[in-house]
Amino acid sequence: MPLNFAGAAIAAFLLLFQLRPPGQPARQGQGRTGTIAEVYGEPRDVDLANIAYNTDSTRHEHVRTRGRLDLLGTSNVFTLSDGGNKVLLVLGHGLDGGDIRTLLGGRVAARGIVRPIRKKEYLRDGTDLDLVEDPLLPVLPAPDVNLPRVSLTLLSISDDEEPGRPRAKAVTGLLAQILAAPEGFLGKSVVVAGFFRGRNLFEDLPKGTEQGREDWVLRDGAHAAWIVGKPPSGKGFSLDLDSKNDSARHLEVTGKATVVNGIVYIKASRIQIAPRNAKLPGR
Repeated sequence: MPLNFAGAAIAAFLLLFQLRPPGQPARQGQGRTGTIAEVYGEPRDVDLANIAYNTDSTRHEHVRTRGRLDLLGTSNVFTLSDGGNKVLLVLGHGLDGGDIRTLLGGRVAARGIVRPIRKKEYLRDGTDLDLVEDPLLPVLPAPDVNLPRVSLTLLSISDDEEPGRPRAKAVTGLLAQILAAPEGFLGKSVVVAGFFRGRNLFEDLPKGTEQGREDWVLRDGAHAAWIVGKPPSGKGFSLDLDSKNDSARHLEVTGKATVVNGIVYIKASRIQIAPRNAKLPGR
C-alpha cells in the first residue's frame, strides 16, 4: 500500500534522523523550501581554500568566492581553482553551460552553495537523498577519484572585476568583420560596441528575424546584430526594449557570434555600458 503525503514526509524525516548522529543539528537548508536566501541565508565572502578544505565550517553555506574557471580534463565538467585549491562546479537550475564557457580560462566571481561530494544515499522509493535535503538544488554526482571532494552549486557567475584589472576592449566595426568572414569567429568570444536599438525599434534588421521575444538590437555603424540570451541591463542600468529614448545608450556586449542568412546573432554573456572615452560608432 503506497504511503500518503504525510506518511512519506514522516518516513523521510526518520531516515534523515538515522543518517545523522543523535544530538547533531540539521544542516542549514536541510529539507527546507523557500527562496535561496530564506533557506541558506545571505551570501558571505569566503576564500576558495576555506571552501576546498574546511568542509565542516562551510558545508551548506551560501558563499561568494573567486578563482579560475576551467574544464576538468577533456570533460564537460567545470571546476573553480585558485593555486592548488579546486572545487567542482555544479550548475544550478536555469544556468546554461554554453554561456559559462565564454568565461573559461579567466578569473571569475562565483556565488553558490557549498556541498561536499559524498556517498550516494536513496530513499526506499529510489529518491536521491540530495532532493530531500536540498530540494532547491540539483543532485550531486557520486564520489570519483577524478573529482574534487567539495562542490559549489553555482547560482551566479561573472567576470572577476577586480580594481585595476584591464577590461577587454570593444572593437568598433567588428560586425562588418563578422559578416565578411563568419567562419573566423566560430567558437570565439567577441566584444562588440554599439548603440542600443531596442526590440528592432528602428528596423535596423529585417522584421521577423529575431529568435525570441526578448531579443534586442545593437547597431555598430552601418551594421546591426540581434543580441540574444541576456536583457539590456547590468550594473547600474536597465534599458527598456520598447523605448526609443534609450537608443542613445552606448553598450558593450561580450558573447559568441554566429551568422544566419546574412544576419549576425550574438549570444551574450555580459552586457555593460561602454567607457566614456570609447570611440562611438556611427548610428
